[in-house]
Amino acid sequence: MERSEWTELRKTWRVLIFLETWLSSTLGYVSGLQISKELLNVKNLEIEGESDLEEKVTTEMIKIAVIKFDMLRLSLSFKGLSALMVGTITKDLQYWHQNLPSEMRLSELDNNPKISDELRRTIYYVNFLYSGAQIMLLRRVLQSLHERSNLLTGSETVVEELISQAKAAARESAKLFGRLYVEGGIIQRCWICM
Repeated sequence: MERSEWTELRKTWRVLIFLETWLSSTLGYVSGLQISKELLNVKNLEIEGESDLEEKVTTEMIKIAVIKFDMLRLSLSFKGLSALMVGTITKDLQYWHQNLPSEMRLSELDNNPKISDELRRTIYYVNFLYSGAQIMLLRRVLQSLHERSNLLTGSETVVEELISQAKAAARESAKLFGRLYVEGGIIQRCWICM
């Protein structure tokens, strides 16, 4: 098989991984499809020599969807979330955000008029997924706190930090919705608004 054909097949595989993980985390349901942790390794989701911004955006979108999927899978696999699990998920989210390519940072988008409207909106959606992951983590933690098998007793500072992060994520999402609205990116039946 030629390298170009292999690259195209990997790109298709990545899109399928994205759809599976995004749908699962959005619906709050893990399908019967068993995707091994090794296949979802971040390094397996990257394409060698990615220099095109569109490819970088696709890669980052897949990565954050996988993190959300892992978060859901963890929270559904155990009765409650432990401080260790919450810490691991938080570190994964922080690592992803810290390593986000500079062109995809919201602060940089205003300084780059060369990015097309379509790509700009896709970058917004990637950032929506990140904010959604932060809010989802808090939601799962709060759910865990109310269950009998609460493993986070004594971790009030962790919960307070998550509340702070989720509030910031909600504010950031509101700003993004404002940007989308001003730029004409919200249509009558916009999936991101639902």
